[in-house]
Amino acid sequence: PEVDVDSLLAGSPHGRRLAKEALEAATANVEALLAFGAAKNREEACWALAVVDSRSFTFQPDKPDEQLALVPLLDMLNTSTLVEDNQPVWQCSFEPDGSVQEGAVLVTEKAVEVGEEVLHMYSTNSSAMLWMVYGFLEDGQGQNLFEIAGLEVDVEKVTGTDDASLREVKHQALAGLGFHDNCILVELPQDAETHGNLMPLARLLSCSSVEEVDRVLPHLRASILDGQEPVDLGLDLELSARLLVSDLLCDACRRSDEELARLRSSEVGELERLAILLLTRERHVLDLELHATNTFCAGAADALQGDGESRKRFKDELWDDETGWM
Repeated sequence: PEVDVDSLLAGSPHGRRLAKEALEAATANVEALLAFGAAKNREEACWALAVVDSRSFTFQPDKPDEQLALVPLLDMLNTSTLVEDNQPVWQCSFEPDGSVQEGAVLVTEKAVEVGEEVLHMYSTNSSAMLWMVYGFLEDGQGQNLFEIAGLEVDVEKVTGTDDASLREVKHQALAGLGFHDNCILVELPQDAETHGNLMPLARLLSCSSVEEVDRVLPHLRASILDGQEPVDLGLDLELSARLLVSDLLCDACRRSDEELARLRSSEVGELERLAILLLTRERHVLDLELHATNTFCAGAADALQGDGESRKRFKDELWDDETGWM
């Protein structure tokens, strides 16, 4: 039966993005195989693509002569991206030292007990990527070191209380920075890091006047488009931006809770079980970001209520010239 992906992954913006991209790429590749006569029919084309996507290994990664190849026997091994008790569950790494013709080795990185399943990490996959590419999510109580959670920024909602001129200036500024959609997807933790999109967006959207937008926009443009080192735009603006991020994260957590409740209230098949596991894993990322954001907000609010010395002390502790605010 046809699957309503948007409904199944309603609580995972990151998962919806990957599912959409995977479907578009698969459709285009199937049509290409059929057009070149490389497959007898659509079923054979889908089978071939599924095999290559889920079982191939990358040789010479990130080089001009990068190659994909099937490696019999090694493709039987399962993967893990989980860490339990601060220890990775996987024990092996795939090391393609040269071309496909030169072969490669699978190396154990720690002792493997008798009877223990041999696992290697296919790639630094988020849970959603594992599901979209390989068709499964691993069970277990550990955390995925490479987890990603999406955060949707509804520009119309965020700017809803601004006056018309300020709202227009913000929309123009966003377009100039390359953000043309009303709903902007940022993905954590990457976009919360230096040169990520989250904080520049939050700072722009938190500006309280056209003049403030004009003041901060060149610095945001330099950060987003040119990758230049961050500039301190003032603790007052930074606190406003962090409070906005806190609200966005709270909304994302609330949506995640609602979707988990909805999925659990209906008949739970395999797809629903995987969706529940995905949301549970992604929620850990949202919770960590929310805790860090609220901790910053509490400290910044205290510093702003104090004297000049308290502000200086707060900046000395949490500002870095290369990475910006911690």
